[in-house]
Amino acid sequence: MCTHPAAPTTSEFVTPAQAAKLLGVTPRTIYLWINAGRLSAVRVSERVTRIPAPEIDRLLGRRSDATQVPNPGAIFWDVDAASVDVEAHARFIIERILEAGRPAHVRWMLDRYPLELALDVATHSRALSRKASVAWSTLLRERIDRAA
Repeated sequence: MCTHPAAPTTSEFVTPAQAAKLLGVTPRTIYLWINAGRLSAVRVSERVTRIPAPEIDRLLGRRSDATQVPNPGAIFWDVDAASVDVEAHARFIIERILEAGRPAHVRWMLDRYPLELALDVATHSRALSRKASVAWSTLLRERIDRAA
């Protein structure tokens, strides 16, 4: 039976070295995953990078809290992220992710909401820029066509 060291609580961040130890890889691999978009990280300064603990859980295959948007501060800069309900405010969340979301946000959105809802938001939302609307509509239509 493979056991992993205990991951920190979800309110914590870990260093790339700590993440490497928890995941059983080298720190270089952690940086490669960050650059490839496989692992979300926060760049505190030019030389300091921190990784949210839920990202470690996700890579370890542990169940993360699917009711919470990953790193909400990046897309909810003007509202209280704690007051955003993932069900009641689904269209608002999708708009924000389509306009300014990072790869981790998009993965979460695609796992959380139906593709048809995301496509409807992409094609009909007035909050999205024209460029984002056209790009996401095209990508989501292709994804729906491949799934069919």
